[in-house]
Amino acid sequence: MIARRVLVAAALLAAGCGRPAVPPADPLPEALGEWRRTALANKPSADAPDPIPRGSAKSVRTASYGGPGKVEVTLYELTSSAAALDAVQRWRPAASTVFFYREEFFVVVEYRDADRKAVNAFLRDLDRHLTPSR
Repeated sequence: MIARRVLVAAALLAAGCGRPAVPPADPLPEALGEWRRTALANKPSADAPDPIPRGSAKSVRTASYGGPGKVEVTLYELTSSAAALDAVQRWRPAASTVFFYREEFFVVVEYRDADRKAVNAFLRDLDRHLTPSR
């Protein structure tokens, strides 16, 4: 009876010790579907605009992608998913711009000369890429 309890407790403990979520190594990959990265830059986190909560930006990266149009991505790595949610709630919508958050990332995507269907595929692929693997 005691051995069974020990085994059950050990099984529960092992199940609770899963690996933590791991963010992608490169949040802005060289390729996403039919889109290819053409430029990549790091910006000072102090340059984050007002809708980003003060002191919450760990890094700011921009990337340009070419494919069936042009896409500019600004990725803010924030201190927490709560800060990213706050940024989504404060960000002002603009034409040809989509923004979302995934975990601690807040992402702004601006597109030009692009088919909406192709942009949707890009957004879907980027969102999947940013979703932590478990």
